[in-house]
Amino acid sequence: MSYHELSATERATIQIGLSNGFSQRRLARLMNRSPSTVSREIRRNRNAQGGYVADDAQRSMHARRVVCRPRKRLVPGNELFELVIHLLRQHYSPEQIAGKLRSMNTPSFEDAYVCRETIYNAIYALPAGELRKELIICLRQGSPGEHSLQTRVGFEVSSSNLGRTDAEVWRTCIVQVDYDGFSAGQRYQLEARPYGFRAMARLRDSSGQVVARGRLVRCGI
Repeated sequence: MSYHELSATERATIQIGLSNGFSQRRLARLMNRSPSTVSREIRRNRNAQGGYVADDAQRSMHARRVVCRPRKRLVPGNELFELVIHLLRQHYSPEQIAGKLRSMNTPSFEDAYVCRETIYNAIYALPAGELRKELIICLRQGSPGEHSLQTRVGFEVSSSNLGRTDAEVWRTCIVQVDYDGFSAGQRYQLEARPYGFRAMARLRDSSGQVVARGRLVRCGI
């Protein structure tokens, strides 16, 4: 069973429960958590006086996350990001860009390699605007010589389908379209959208005709 971080409400429940003399097992039953989770939370966030304060515990959790979070290589404004944008505008796919970066031997880009997933994530994480719209269009355009295209579709789904109580859950699917009829000089458009709990994609040629349909690679949260 996967672990979910304690919420601010659960931490407040622990603080109130402890002040009223509740045992850790009783608190665990109230929150539908394992006793070990409650015990670890209290032990990790005791203050100098030996007490537990929910607000302090919540701040400590956010601080730990910042420390543990790895440094992002692909950040808007840095040289690597600008290089990736340039290659996307030249109709390179994220897969091709990742391969090109892997083979680079330039001192200023010694940490240049990023995988295709990182490229997809960086683009879809951009704030709404013209740049994000342009790059997504670049992702969904085929070019001569390519026989395989991938696109990522992100959408919200009902959390009840996953047995969770969150208000909303963001689901991401990767769809791949295989096509062996690419012609030089012709534009192609890759359309992708949510389809129920999954996603679908279609490849159209310059006349708008559907020439290939995608297959689902994987989905996840």
